This record gives sequence, C-alpha cells and structure tokens, in this order.
Amino acid sequence: MTRWLALVLLATPALADDLPFDPAIVEACFGSAPSADCIGRAAAACTAETGSNVGYARCNTAEWEVWDAELNRSYRALIDLTRAEDAELKDLGSALPPTEPTLRAAQRAWVAWRDAQCAYTRSTFGGGTGGGPAEAECRMRLTAEQALRLDAELAGQGG
Repeated sequence: MTRWLALVLLATPALADDLPFDPAIVEACFGSAPSADCIGRAAAACTAETGSNVGYARCNTAEWEVWDAELNRSYRALIDLTRAEDAELKDLGSALPPTEPTLRAAQRAWVAWRDAQCAYTRSTFGGGTGGGPAEAECRMRLTAEQALRLDAELAGQGG
C-alpha cells in the first residue's frame, strides 16, 4: 500500500470497515472459464459505490489481493510440477537443464517489470491525486493477467 493511501486510511478509520468490495465476483471467474473479461469487474462494482480516488485505489487494491492469491497458488503449483518433472528427467539420465530455476527467474523478472511499469504509470500523473489509483489499477490488472497466464500454463501441463 502506498504511503499516502495508508495515511488517508489511518485518518479515516470508517473507510477501512465499509469497503463495498465483493471478492466472490472475481472468485466466480476461477470456477468458470477464466478470461481477461473477469479482470476489473469486482473493482468496478466497488468503485461505483465509493466515488472517490481513495475508494478507487482501495477497490483496485482489494481486487489485486484476490488475483495475487490466485497467482501465488498457480505459481506454487507450477513450481511443484516443474520440480517433479526435473527430478523425473534427472532419474532418467537426461542432460537437459532443470526447468524450475528458469520458472523462478521468469517470475521474479515479471514482478520487477510489473512494479516498474506501475511506478511509471503513477509517475505520468506528475504527483497528482490520480497517480495512486492508477498505480493500484495497473498492479491489479497486470497481476490478474499473469495469474491467468500461469493458470493456462498449469492447465496445459495437466496441473
């Protein structure tokens, strides 16, 4: 959470308790055919009721948390799968390099890219009040897209 948002939330404790965010809107996508159409739905429904930059940032952050949990679930499952495949190939005497370290490196690089991209998005607001909400939306959207990519990769590998 950005420092300015934390300060606003501390100054207005009532906001912390009455966020009209429904995680079930996002989670329903996980049970159906997940697609990019799911991204932002819960935040949009929440934002429609808040009507402020702070509310917009908080709604996008709340949706980001749901997508981040899904991303981490898929990532852990892919790590477990690649670790098992690497062990099986090693037992068969394969000279192929292991896949797990490259998956870890790719995800770490992606996190750094996402954070830099969203910091850039924020910077385009020149310090204005829209920067925080724009950064929160960027983080939510990019995390959701990565979660969907990892979910698809996991499904393609039988996970």
